[in-house]
Amino acid sequence: MRHIVFCTFGSLGDLYPYVAIAERMKADGFRVSIATNNDHKSLIECSGIGFIHVRPDVAALVSADPDIMHKAMDSRKGSEYIIRNVVFANLRNSFEDLYSATEGVDLLVTHPLTYAAILVARKRELPRLSTVLAPINFWSKSDPPAPPKAEWLPEMSKLVGPQITGTFMDIIKAQTYSWSEPYRQLQAELGLEIDKRNPIFEGQFSASKNLALFSPVFAEPQVDWPPNTVATGFPFIPEFEPGTFNPQVQAFLESGSPPIVFTLGTSAVFDAGSFYIDSIEALRLLNMRGVLLTGPVQDPRLTAALQPHVIAVEYLPHSYIFPRSVAIVHQGGIGTTAQALRSGKPQLVMPFSHDQFDNANRVTSLGCGLTVRRNRYNAALGMELLRKLCSEPYQSAAGSVGLQIATERGAENAAREIAAVLA
Repeated sequence: MRHIVFCTFGSLGDLYPYVAIAERMKADGFRVSIATNNDHKSLIECSGIGFIHVRPDVAALVSADPDIMHKAMDSRKGSEYIIRNVVFANLRNSFEDLYSATEGVDLLVTHPLTYAAILVARKRELPRLSTVLAPINFWSKSDPPAPPKAEWLPEMSKLVGPQITGTFMDIIKAQTYSWSEPYRQLQAELGLEIDKRNPIFEGQFSASKNLALFSPVFAEPQVDWPPNTVATGFPFIPEFEPGTFNPQVQAFLESGSPPIVFTLGTSAVFDAGSFYIDSIEALRLLNMRGVLLTGPVQDPRLTAALQPHVIAVEYLPHSYIFPRSVAIVHQGGIGTTAQALRSGKPQLVMPFSHDQFDNANRVTSLGCGLTVRRNRYNAALGMELLRKLCSEPYQSAAGSVGLQIATERGAENAAREIAAVLA
């Protein structure tokens, strides 16, 4: 059996697309493994997929620095912190773990942050296929992103054109080049020819094939994307069975009108601030029902603030709860955004960091959502924005986008492209 290893790092939004593709390829007769941090081991193995442990482990990082999630979610410095202080700081460990586990492997599939996997593929002379989960990773001058600290790039491009906008983008890229010095140092130690391209940008892509694991509805393919790039659509894991959930949740959903769902994904939820408390008050002002997905650590004030029209749970699969809602409020991570788009429900996006500002901008551009700054979100503004979202124009636009995305077969398309590389 041909053995394919999917390399990823991050939250559930960084894991689920590869689980979906791996399950599809396993059904087609391939041997599949996912190489990632130990925090995802049980979920991967429960899916019947091989697990390869690659450091760093998020739980260990949090244990060493309880403030790490706050640093990672900082709107200005969060991406730099993750890339420099987490990924590149552990590059050697990541390389050693993956290299020792990939003898006899036929293909590596890489995530944008798995820089060590690029070096493993080169050292072992393995075929490699690269993937991106969000449009911002392409850093396209013909479709400028809206990154933290430069959210104005798309609007600037409309005013002055892509050439001048591209100059600003090149300056931003140049400012990040020093971050990847550990990558070039490890290349030299491994005896590899030094690739001077920036692995954060153009250096991450494969000469064989690159997969855009998102919908063309969300971001149209661009002429300056890397060669051999295919947009597959979002890869979604199989639907969860409703009967597997807490009867209390099902009873709540069946007892009244569809609720508004509030979630901060699996990372930003650790830096929630007063988000859930403000959201409960916004629901009271709207006289609407709500479901709060609060994560494993709840604000001590939450229990006292809860009302009969609001239920708070640690976690529910987005594929289950989003279609049963009237609107969704979330942080803008690509996994959460993809599920919200497929559900056909309007979104209020409150980005924290990383790709979330760009994802929020694209949701707004599609007409199926609104964006709010984290430092401006409160009960009164939340009420005002959610009232808008419940109006017909947003409901209609979101429904239209949802119908288009629901017809895509992202996991199947990606599996077919990966198999073609092996062939």
